[in-house]
This record gives sequence, C-alpha cells and structure tokens, in this order.
Amino acid sequence: MLLTVTIYAVFIICAYLWGSLNFAILISKLKGRDIRKLGSGNAGTMNIRRNFGFKFGVLCLLLDMLKGLLPSIIGWWLLGGAGRGGFGTERFGFNGDNRIGIYIGGFTAVFGHIFPIWYKFKGGKGIASSIGVGLAINPLLTIICFFVAIVFMIITAMGSVTSFLVITPPLIYELLRLHGGGVDFLAAQILVFGLFFLTMWAHRMNFVRLFAGNESKTVVFGKKRKARAKEAKAAEAERQRLKAEAKAKSKAAV
Repeated sequence: MLLTVTIYAVFIICAYLWGSLNFAILISKLKGRDIRKLGSGNAGTMNIRRNFGFKFGVLCLLLDMLKGLLPSIIGWWLLGGAGRGGFGTERFGFNGDNRIGIYIGGFTAVFGHIFPIWYKFKGGKGIASSIGVGLAINPLLTIICFFVAIVFMIITAMGSVTSFLVITPPLIYELLRLHGGGVDFLAAQILVFGLFFLTMWAHRMNFVRLFAGNESKTVVFGKKRKARAKEAKAAEAERQRLKAEAKAKSKAAV
C-alpha cells in the first residue's frame, strides 16, 4: 500500500513539474522577447504563431502536445497494471480496463501548464496539452477532430472556437465510455470533466471577447493574412489601451 501511494505521489509531482514548463515562453526567450508581453499576452501556441510565425507556432504546438501526451502514456503504464489482480500482481502495463493513469497524468500536466510553479502560476490555456491527452485517450478521434478544426479555423479564423473543436469530442466520448460503479470510475469521470473545465476556465476572457465581437482573428493561410494579422494586432492594442485606462480610472477612484 505504501509503495502504491508513493508511486501515485511521485508521478503526480513529476507530471505537474513537467506540465509547468512553458515552451511558448522558452521559445520567445530564445528569440529575445517575452511572449507574455506580446499580442494577447497568453503564453501559448496561438500567440506564438501570431508573433513569431507559422514555423514557431507549429514547434510550440508539438512540444505542448508532447507535454500532455507523455505523462498520460507514462501514467497509463505505471498505474495500468492495477486493473487485474490489484497492485503487486501486474504493477506496470497498458491494461485497457484501467486507464486511470492517463487521466491523472493528463489532468496534472494540463493543470501545471495553466498554473505553472515556474512562472508564478500564470501559464497558457492548456489546449495543445489537452490535445496530447486526447491522443492518449483516443488517437483516431483526436486526429480527425484536429484536421476538422484546422479547416474550420482556415475558413472562420476563430482560434478560440477551433481549440474546443479539437478537445471536446474526445473528452465527451471518454465521459460517455466511462460507466460502471466504484471509486475508479468516479475518479476517472471527475478528472476528465476537470480537464475540460480547466481549459474552459482558462478561455473565459476569449468567450467574453467573442460574444462582444472583438476577439482577435487567427489567420493561417491566404493572401490577406498579413493585412488581417495587422488588423488583429491593432484590435489587441486597442484592448490593451482600454484595459490600461480602466485600471487607471480604478486607481484614481481609490
């Protein structure tokens, strides 16, 4: 029992610390900038793509996907053997009946990405990392959703909505697949729902801007890309100006 608890504890800590590494910040630092002071201020893939170009955006996306995928796979192997005969009989292995390690590893890594200890608990929004978790949960469905979402983004340039087109179907599928009784099923459902809630919460301001009609466009391809990107940056600058004015008025009122 003590060994089991130790495995869980060490794995959770390592997954969180791994998730706390922010590749968007590291990439921007290598470019001599700080992504948190550029564009939307979000330390994530979309903001990297807007400010440093398509290639760096893809690099950040792949690294963040690995951030969610790696702990999920390792967690499945570490804790998967508990599904048949209990711990001690098949301690390690990819047991399809027990995927609790995927959920623990994935949730903890995404939590670390959004609330990183290395960056004063201010990180990205967790979508790319959640895609990595989705690849561990259901690779085929996640890949299909990814390409459908890319087509949607090219057509609409709505990056925030595109993000949820990728991760929502795999997570909903997994919630529907999880049935039965016992603590394991309940824990799995809570972790999967918690993963979705985390990313929703991290995007709360995007939804506010989306409904207000001033959400930045995410232009990937096309002749008008530069013009639309310039327009998006101008809109972001205006938002920052209004935010600064509101903050100044708040201080003045005090």
